[in-house]
Amino acid sequence: MKKVLKTVGVIVCICCLVFSQAADYKQIQWIDLLPEEDLQALTKAPIPESIMEGSAADQINSPLSMTIKDPVSDYEKALVSVKVRPEYNQRKIKLPGYIVPVETGEDGKATGFFLVPFFGACIHLPPPPPNQIIYATYADGIALDNLEIPYWIEATIYTKKMFNDMAVAAYTATVDKLYEFKDNDEY
Repeated sequence: MKKVLKTVGVIVCICCLVFSQAADYKQIQWIDLLPEEDLQALTKAPIPESIMEGSAADQINSPLSMTIKDPVSDYEKALVSVKVRPEYNQRKIKLPGYIVPVETGEDGKATGFFLVPFFGACIHLPPPPPNQIIYATYADGIALDNLEIPYWIEATIYTKKMFNDMAVAAYTATVDKLYEFKDNDEY
């Protein structure tokens, strides 16, 4: 009987350890990374009807390029904001996003990448605001056959900026676990 109780006790301890490690990662949404003033500014985007066809503002990269040079409005400033939510520094998070490879190992697997909230960011479209980009490192690397597939990351996030020719990230992360986001996943 003592042996059975001891075995059950060991199993319970192992289960508690596994579940506590899984619970260490807090699932967040991209919007959670935005400081309140940037969130408010981004919700007040210019109304498309007020933009004249053919004007500089009508260009696909216009909002980003003009804000980099001389941001004027709160909206333009939010488009290039590197402001962060300091309470997320060194927090374990779980977040889905798309991978934009930046560094690869000898085996061709991406070991450094931007995690972004939408497909095409930094490649086909202007990048999102820097506080909506995470530069992540993943020691195991990931083979990417299709950039259109979103992934979950479980990682420790840092409020440290990373500058690259492709984009600026206001957050960095060390990825512990990475797996494909499925259509039926709750987010």
